[in-house]
Amino acid sequence: MKATNLPPHQQTSNNRPPAVSKKDAASQKKSTPLNQFDRENASQDAAPATTAPKHKISINAGQIKQHLATLGYHLGDTVYIRAFYPSDDPRKNEDKGRKTQTKNLNQLIGITNQYQAEGRGVYIVVNGGGHSDKNVSNCRAIFYEHDNLDKEIQEKLWETLGLPEPTFQVDTGGKSIHSYWVFDKLINVLDWKELQADLLEFSDADRTIKNPSRVMRLAGANHISSSGVFPTQLINVTETKYSYSSLREVIPKKKDESPPCPKPKTYNPKYNDNTWSSIDWSKSYLQALSIHRADDYNEWIAVGMALKAIDEGLLSDWDAWSSQSSKYKPGECSNKWKTFKVGNLEEEIAKLGSWAKKDGWRSPFKKDKVSYSEVSNNVTTGNKQGRGKKEEGRSLIEEEVLDSKTIPVSDKSIPVSEKTIPVSEKTIPVSEKTIPAS
Repeated sequence: MKATNLPPHQQTSNNRPPAVSKKDAASQKKSTPLNQFDRENASQDAAPATTAPKHKISINAGQIKQHLATLGYHLGDTVYIRAFYPSDDPRKNEDKGRKTQTKNLNQLIGITNQYQAEGRGVYIVVNGGGHSDKNVSNCRAIFYEHDNLDKEIQEKLWETLGLPEPTFQVDTGGKSIHSYWVFDKLINVLDWKELQADLLEFSDADRTIKNPSRVMRLAGANHISSSGVFPTQLINVTETKYSYSSLREVIPKKKDESPPCPKPKTYNPKYNDNTWSSIDWSKSYLQALSIHRADDYNEWIAVGMALKAIDEGLLSDWDAWSSQSSKYKPGECSNKWKTFKVGNLEEEIAKLGSWAKKDGWRSPFKKDKVSYSEVSNNVTTGNKQGRGKKEEGRSLIEEEVLDSKTIPVSDKSIPVSEKTIPVSEKTIPVSEKTIPAS
């Protein structure tokens, strides 16, 4: 072989032909397009591979069309594309990549040419719908990859696992074989997320490829690295589509290995309920909240906003509670806290109490009937004052013991036998007389 001074992505490479199945090889001989998307510009099927002009990297237009068709894309569907420099390219540190979308096949091929000529790898959002998870509402396929295994093992791993044969596989040209199981009809994103996560867990695959807007390499483009340029190509195409229920049946559900919710803690100051401040109640509620709430971004934010509405000084409490989560990042609570607007104290502490009760909060007081909302009239915000002036306010935790014969009746007299009625730890003798009803 002659020596060359060209950089790797400008050198031509000798690659083995795609390892296609017999069924795939037979299907490639047919002239009938796979579907509507494949019928667009069908005259290109017989055309030779397109060549990017600058670096002379071959783009296989037929493979691009077949990849889209096998995923279930049709004429008029939007295809979302992203492109990144390889990890060993020094430009990657200053470049976050490119993204675009198109409904036109010729334009897609042109975009792929352009990105590859720049030295970028080209990827497709498998499920479509958009470039971010929030844009994806329906999903096309589940998939996995194992770049820690030999490619020969990856190619047949589905058999070892007892899974149905993939709809198709993609030899990335790098270390991975990507296996896809395409649905016979689109499924909702919630079902997809669970099934995809279970597939990755069951197959011990790359756990990171579980987001709905996940991108995977586009067949027909090339894997570019410092080692050279290697084609990304379809292999073992069966075109078999699967129902969600059939895949759900064979892919075991992941066991819930999350730790059990800790036994609720009780914030117990030395003074009684009538002197508890809103801060005391919020701390009691916070300590009972499940740490799983800190793992969910929206719930974590809601707890922080509630605490700020109660008192600015509760930032450290929110941070301490948040630190129990595996997603905790030092300083993040403080940064978020600055962005929160102060809400209504009564509404926010009520929310906090409601969440705490769902997570098992129990009142530290004897009757287990007390909550902030029940004694809020006797509590002042942010301090430990506010004992009620009226003794009847204590009935929330102390039930008055009345004689069974003492029945209040309006505008009538109430006969009372000579007994004593306990009142405020003192007894008052009552003679055999009548007491006017109030």
